Amino acid sequence: MKTLSNNQQIKTTMDKYRPVIIIGTAEGFHCKNETPAESYNRVIQNMKDYPHAGHCPVWANKLGVCLTSNYLGKEEASQKAENDYNNAVLIKDGEHIMAEGREYKVKYIGPNYSDPIHFIDV
Repeated sequence: MKTLSNNQQIKTTMDKYRPVIIIGTAEGFHCKNETPAESYNRVIQNMKDYPHAGHCPVWANKLGVCLTSNYLGKEEASQKAENDYNNAVLIKDGEHIMAEGREYKVKYIGPNYSDPIHFIDV
């Protein structure tokens, strides 16, 4: 079972253009005036209060892209992005993963979404 953490880059079998997909967690994205545990508890409470809102303590977001002409450092930036993608953790639809000590099942939503992967609590 693979272990994922906040701000980690992943890739999928449905990637078409090598997108940058980053994992986020409630504990890793806590507000400055709360602890990671308080952040997690807030998200869990929101899940109970607003079940239709889709709150989850772990999520994946695809970063936006911008087409550019040549600029100083573009070649190095492109090489770094390619290396980061190649080193990203490959996750597959239906696979079980661990994040922040909890187990989730990976559910592909589709490559055309900004949140192309959802995590289902197991």
